[in-house]
Amino acid sequence: WQADVYYYDKHLKPAFGNKPLDAISPFTIESFVLKMKKAKSNREKPYAPATIKHQLVLLTRLYNVAENWGMYSGDNPCRKVKKPKLNNQVTEFLSDDELNNLLNVLEKWDDKMSTSFILFSLYTGVRRGELFKLTWNNIDFERQFMVLKDPKGIADQTLPLSGKAVNVLKNVPKEYDTQWIFYGKNGQQRTDFKGPWLRIKKAAGLPKHFRFHGIRHHFASSLVSHGADLYTVQKLLCHKDAAMTMRYAHLADKTLRDAVNLSDQLQQKKEPIINLEELRNGK
Repeated sequence: WQADVYYYDKHLKPAFGNKPLDAISPFTIESFVLKMKKAKSNREKPYAPATIKHQLVLLTRLYNVAENWGMYSGDNPCRKVKKPKLNNQVTEFLSDDELNNLLNVLEKWDDKMSTSFILFSLYTGVRRGELFKLTWNNIDFERQFMVLKDPKGIADQTLPLSGKAVNVLKNVPKEYDTQWIFYGKNGQQRTDFKGPWLRIKKAAGLPKHFRFHGIRHHFASSLVSHGADLYTVQKLLCHKDAAMTMRYAHLADKTLRDAVNLSDQLQQKKEPIINLEELRNGK
């Protein structure tokens, strides 16, 4: 919701804030989109298609809420405006050397809360925002599982924990009496992890483009590459449907191909062992 408030104040309010809902037409929205395409962000870079699309999604939701609350009964002009097409399905993963470098840095890093945060993500694939919300009441150490509350709009999910994930939890710093596992300043709920991640990423020599969300992709990619089926990975990642998990399908195909190639070697016809002495004796 913080992002929605920011986008509303930054983009939607200046463009539509003083207009009645029935005075906003598809043409008005198209003009808004065109203006955003020509504008630049605070970093002097063009707005990404995903950012522009987010404004249209938010505006659509505002109309839907107004209709549900009986405050508006007209047409939703957003339905007649095409949203920008996105091609941002980046599947990131760490090479063996990069993973080793990251683990070595984490082992020596002084900020143990940050290292715990990264390691737990590495062993579970949990989204950053879900780690912010994770409390000790969500963890069952005896049966080794955790409960994710409302993970990205779906029902609560109960997921198993590996031994390494449990070990991370047992070693999380506990400087404050707080319900939050990966707490922030003064034991309060954490809302950001950008600074610690950038410092650790730089120390580990990871590529500049590698995002924290890439750890989640690495978790999934590793599972599929080692034979986990896509249905299992879908459940562990809390994806709403299988389509979101299909980005890892090519890794499963590669695993199958490697297995088939291995079977070729197993089925090779072996040359008979020839005993020269027996040949000389006519046997």
